[in-house]
Amino acid sequence: MSTTPQPTVVTSSLVSADEAVFGSGHPLVEGVPIPEFGESRSWSFGCIRRPSNVRPAAWKVNFTVIDSVWNLRIREICFSMLNPTHKVIRDAGIALVAEPAAHSTVRQCAYTLGKFAAWALANDMPADIAAWREEDWAGFVEHITARANALKPDATALSWLSTLAPVLTHGGMAQGLWNTDTFREIRHRSDTPSTASIPPSTWWPLLRAAWAYIHEFSPHILDLRDQLAQQPDPGDSPERRPAFRTPAGNDELVDNWLANPDNLVPVHKYDHQTKSAGEPIWHHLALTITGGTNTGLFQTTRKGAAQRRRDAVLRAVERGQVQAYSWSEMRARTDVVNHPAIYLGRSTAALDQVLDDWLTNPDNLIPIRTKQPRAPRSDLEPGTIIWTALEALIYGTAGTAPFTQRSVTSAARRQKVEDAAAAGRVQKLAGTMTTRSLPMPCKDFTSVTRQDGTTRPWRGQISVEELADEIRMVRAACYVFMAGLTMMRNSEIQEIERGSLTAYYGAPAVKSRKLKHDPAQPELNWWISAPVVETLTVLDRLSWHHTHLFVALDPPRVTHNEDTVRGIDAAGEIDFFVAGVNASLERTGLEEIPAGRIRPHMFRRTMSIICSQEPDSEIALGHQLKHLARRALANRITQDYSRMDTHWAKEFDNQLELAAAGRLVELLKSRRSGTDVAVGPAAAKLHSGLDNVIATMKEPQLCELNSLTSKSRSCCCGMSLRTCISARSTTVSGTPLRRNARTRYPKGSEGQRPSWEPASPHGVETRQ
Repeated sequence: MSTTPQPTVVTSSLVSADEAVFGSGHPLVEGVPIPEFGESRSWSFGCIRRPSNVRPAAWKVNFTVIDSVWNLRIREICFSMLNPTHKVIRDAGIALVAEPAAHSTVRQCAYTLGKFAAWALANDMPADIAAWREEDWAGFVEHITARANALKPDATALSWLSTLAPVLTHGGMAQGLWNTDTFREIRHRSDTPSTASIPPSTWWPLLRAAWAYIHEFSPHILDLRDQLAQQPDPGDSPERRPAFRTPAGNDELVDNWLANPDNLVPVHKYDHQTKSAGEPIWHHLALTITGGTNTGLFQTTRKGAAQRRRDAVLRAVERGQVQAYSWSEMRARTDVVNHPAIYLGRSTAALDQVLDDWLTNPDNLIPIRTKQPRAPRSDLEPGTIIWTALEALIYGTAGTAPFTQRSVTSAARRQKVEDAAAAGRVQKLAGTMTTRSLPMPCKDFTSVTRQDGTTRPWRGQISVEELADEIRMVRAACYVFMAGLTMMRNSEIQEIERGSLTAYYGAPAVKSRKLKHDPAQPELNWWISAPVVETLTVLDRLSWHHTHLFVALDPPRVTHNEDTVRGIDAAGEIDFFVAGVNASLERTGLEEIPAGRIRPHMFRRTMSIICSQEPDSEIALGHQLKHLARRALANRITQDYSRMDTHWAKEFDNQLELAAAGRLVELLKSRRSGTDVAVGPAAAKLHSGLDNVIATMKEPQLCELNSLTSKSRSCCCGMSLRTCISARSTTVSGTPLRRNARTRYPKGSEGQRPSWEPASPHGVETRQ
C-alpha cells in the first residue's frame, strides 16, 4: 500500500515554526485552535468564521509534500498573504496591501504553486528559482500558456514569487524579471476580464422558469411538505422496529442506559468456554439496551464506535455496576428477547385478514419495477413486484416476511398478490423503487398551458422522492432569481439571514454580509424589487435553519452543529434546476433552457450589462455591485464589469435607431398639433419638412411609429398598442417599420410583461 510522503523538515528564515498563521488582523473564533506555521501538510481555517458559500471540508489550505523546499516556499508565500503587515516583510522593504488575502485566493495560490513545483521537479530545475535562466522561464511560460485559458491564478502566483523574493528562504524570482517580455502574455491575459455573461437565449427562459417555481409552484410544494410533516411517523407504531440508529445515536443510547445506576451490566458468573468470569455478556447486553433489536452493538469487528461503547461499559464494570449470571440464568431471563422481526404480536390470521381487506379495494394497486437494478437478478426484472413497498402499503412496516416462500401461509399470501398483479392491478414505481417512490395525489395544484395546448395541473401525482426534488427545485429557483435580479455575489446571497428585509433610503432592500475584500464582513444593503421580496418570503418558509436561508434541505441527523449545513453548492443547484426544467417541459409548460455553462458570477455580469443601458446607470451599478468601497477605481471597475459583450450586442443593437425614431415621432406629434418645435435660422426649413411628412403620412403609419417608441400601453389613436399593431401593418416611404408586435412573454401571460421583467431602454418591449 502506497503512503503519502512526509516532507523533510526545513527551517524558515522568515517565520518560526511555532508562530500562529493568523495574526491579530484576523477576526478569530474564540476557543478554536490556531494553526502554526510548522504544520507542513495543511492549515485549517476553522479559527475564522466560515463563509456560507464555502464547504466545511474546503475551509483549509493544502500544501504539496513532493518536495520540502517547495513545501516551505509555498507556506512562506501563504503566510505572507495572510499576514501582509508582518514585521519581517516590512523590514525587508516590501509594501503589501494591509488587507489579508481571501481564503479562496490563498488556497488557489497554494494549488497553483504546487503545480509549479511539479513542473520544476519534472524538468530538474534548481531548488533556488533565482538561479533559473531566462530560457528556463520561457519554457515554463510556454508550458502554462499552452494548457490554460484563464491565466489569472498563474499570474497571481508568479507575482508573489517576484514580490516576496527578498524574504523567501530558498529564493524567489530574480528582481525585475516579472516585468520583462518573457511574462508579457501572462500579464496581458490575466488583466483581460474573463467573466462571461449568460446569453439572452438562456437568460430569459431561465428567469421565467425560476419565477414560475417561486410564484406559481412553490405554495403547493411547501403546503404538501408541511402536510406530510404533520402526519404521524410510522416509526411510532408499536408493530415496527425502531428506526435505524446512527453510530452517534447508539452511543447516546449506551451512555443514557449506563447513566442509570439501576441498570446493571450482565457479566459471566463462571468461566464459560472462552469467556472469563466477570466479563460482560456482550450479546445480551446489546439486546437489553436496544430492546431486542440490535445484537451487534459491541461487535469487535466494528472498530472505533463499538470499542468506545465497550470502554464505557468496562468503566461501569469497574465501578461495580454489574449483575453476575450463569449461562442458564441468562437464557432464562424473559426481559432479554431477540426481536429482529417487526411483527410483534401479529398472528397469521391477522396478517391474512389485513391482506384480504386491502385487496378488496380495487383502488389499491400493487407496485412493480420499471427498471433493472445494477446487479441483474431474475426476481428484480422490470415488471416484477416490489415486495418491500407492498408490505409498507399493506402493513405499514418494512421487510418481506409476510410474503416469503419459507412457509405455506406466506406463500399463499404471495400467490394472492401475484394473481391480482396478473389481472392488471399494478402501478409502476420509478426512482429508487421503494416506499418513497409511491405516488400521492396532488390536490389543487396550479393549472398551466402545456406544450400541446391543453390546460391541466402541472402535477397530477407526486412521490416523496419527487417532492424532495421539487423542494430542491424551489430552493434553486430562489437562488437563480436572487442572483439574477440583485447583482449580489454568491457569498453575499448565501449570507442572507432571517429578518433581512429592510428599507434603505425609502426603497425596499435586503441586508447581508459583504465578504470580498473586507475581513470585517460588514452588513450592507442591496436594493430589491417586490418579486425579490416574495422570493425571500418563500425562502423564509423553506429554510429550517434558525438564522440562514440557504442551507441544507434537512437538518443534520448526527451532529448538532448547524454551522456545518450552512450554505449550498450554488453551481450544482443551477445545473440541477436547468436539468429539472428541461426534463419536465411537457408537464410544466415552461420554455426550454438552452444547454450551456451557467455559474453564479455570470448572473452579476449579465445584469450589469442590461442595467448599463439605462441613462446614468453607473452610480447605481457601482452601489449595487459594491464597487463604491474603492472609489478611486470604481469607475473603471464598474465600466469593465458592465461592458457590452457579443452575447448581448444584438439584444441592444437597435437602441440608437429607436432613440432617434422616438425623437422624430415626438417632433411629428408636436408639429401635428401646430406647435413650433424649433427656433432659429433653420426652424422654417425643419417645420416645412415635418409638415410635408405629416401631409404624406397616413394615420396608421404614425401609429406604427408611435408603437416603436411610446412608453404608454395606449397608442395615439386611442387603441391599445397591441390592437393597433395587429390591425395595421404599413410602411413609411416603402420601408416596413413593424409587421407585428416584437414582444415575447411567458405562455399564458395574455401579453402582459411579468411583474419582475424590467422594461427595456426607451420603453421598447424586451425582444426574444
